[in-house]
Amino acid sequence: MPASTINRSGHLSDHAVRAGSGDTVTFPLSSEEPYRRFDGVEILDHTREAIDLTWLNSGNAPLLDNHIRHDGIARQVGVITRAWIDGKRLYVSAKFSSRPEAQALRQDVIDGIVRNVSVGYERLEIKRDDGTEDYHVTSWKPTEASFVPVPADTTVGMGRSATPKMEAHMPDNIQGAPKTGERKMPGVKTDAERAAEFETALTDIRSLASEHNIGNVGEAFIEAQIRAGNTPSIEVFRGIARSEIPEGTALRNEDIGLNDQETRKFSILNLCAAMRDGATSTDNERAAFELEACEAAAAQSGKATKGSFVLPAELMRSWDDFEIEGVRSSAVRAPVSAGGNPNIQDVTHLASRFIDNLRNRLVLGQLGITILDGLTGDIELPGGDQNAQAAWLGTEDADAAETVPTFRKVSLTVHDVAAYTDITRRMIQYSTIGIEMYVRNQLVTAMVEAIDLAGWYGSGLTGVPEGLANTTGIGSVTFAAAVPTRNELIDMDTAIANTNNTGTPHFVSTTAMGGALRKAPIDAGSGKFLMDASGLEIGNPFTRSNQITDGDVFAGTFEDMLMGAWGSLELDRSTEAKFLSGGLRLRGIQSVDFGVRRVGSFVLGNDTP
Repeated sequence: MPASTINRSGHLSDHAVRAGSGDTVTFPLSSEEPYRRFDGVEILDHTREAIDLTWLNSGNAPLLDNHIRHDGIARQVGVITRAWIDGKRLYVSAKFSSRPEAQALRQDVIDGIVRNVSVGYERLEIKRDDGTEDYHVTSWKPTEASFVPVPADTTVGMGRSATPKMEAHMPDNIQGAPKTGERKMPGVKTDAERAAEFETALTDIRSLASEHNIGNVGEAFIEAQIRAGNTPSIEVFRGIARSEIPEGTALRNEDIGLNDQETRKFSILNLCAAMRDGATSTDNERAAFELEACEAAAAQSGKATKGSFVLPAELMRSWDDFEIEGVRSSAVRAPVSAGGNPNIQDVTHLASRFIDNLRNRLVLGQLGITILDGLTGDIELPGGDQNAQAAWLGTEDADAAETVPTFRKVSLTVHDVAAYTDITRRMIQYSTIGIEMYVRNQLVTAMVEAIDLAGWYGSGLTGVPEGLANTTGIGSVTFAAAVPTRNELIDMDTAIANTNNTGTPHFVSTTAMGGALRKAPIDAGSGKFLMDASGLEIGNPFTRSNQITDGDVFAGTFEDMLMGAWGSLELDRSTEAKFLSGGLRLRGIQSVDFGVRRVGSFVLGNDTP
């Protein structure tokens, strides 16, 4: 696991601080007290093998005021001179600076006024406990010690905080249960709760920035938010990070370490056989590898797997590159059913990644929507409608005219879509490269219709993403009749151009509407029609989709539409539907959402006032 800088804060007990010679104090810095983080309940192992004390014992590790590093050396109040392990605790001795502010802080520590401390550290290796939220940090490196207002670990001098994570140890009369008659107002957070949220946000931001080597971007975001008086938001920073890292790179690394050969070896049909038998990786010879890989993927992603199987991230990135009994998928064609099933395509016509498979088959994907995959957690991105405009100055000393662009927040949150395909007993028993390809194609196809329809008309309610038609702020044009006139099509194009969008809008409607436009003359004598084989007569491309409601015509620059995708495909099975024939029903679940970056980029036209 990549190292990430985090903190833990704790409490200096009455007898924990010992004044040393001169300006030196000694106190316990951390313990094995469990602490809840965003990714589970963390336990720092306190053995000599687990903790790298090289930096703390180098004479260079800083003693800080409240983990604040971006204010330069002004926040360093001393230096750690020695660190050691004793009785499952990490102890340090620290020397204070002779500066007046540092000496004042030292006196507050000796007097028992300042009692709460925190350790900053990097997690180098973790081990999760099966069946629980607990995980042990089995290898970690302390990097600094800080005084904080509020601790999380009250058993030591310093506990946990990761970046300014102000966890708290409140006085006994506040920390305990409310006294009789005392009530906390609903929705009102205590100082401790606000401090904990602040610390968690900074921890998460710095951890994400560190994983993608954009630490400078993370620190700049944190500093800007603090200076503005805001609590930095991990959701907003995920949006910033997504724009900083290459397309296709996951925000959270969920790889389990499969190499190319192992990824090609993974068989969906073997996994189906294991599902049908109800076996585990320890007692199923045929699918031991697949089951073990899914178990590792579930653990790496942090997802609960009650009956479901999380496919490895490496598999999702090489969806169409696999091999059965020495035959590689690139050498064959997918089988076609007796009826000539149009959903089965030559594998060479598909991109290799699962998300690209979706992109290629979605009508929205073919229109060029922006797909943000590899997400983790909710994400927020800046959106808008009107751009800021410049104006010429009338005279030498004239003032620039104020222009106020319209801003909005685009939120992408997890929505789960499920689809299924039936697999017969003989398909499972006699697996071949063609059948493996068939099943993989069907899993993609099963997702496409539901996702595409939600992108156009999703209600935004009861677990459904909000689709384009229901997005507040997009333009509208009312047709005088069922088939729009040339002027009405121009009105749709103009409505988008009026928002300073310089792209060429793409029009989308049903096949019936496409036929009607090809039959509709633009006038009585020119012999021209509203649409021909090259597109609309007004110069815009036109795409047909039977996902569109009869009478509706969409126009838009579709790169301003976003689709977020989270994690890997999750598979589960049911034997009930195919019990009598011995087959099974395979269900896939994928997490997606839609958003619109600029609502002015889209218009919906129809004859409904």
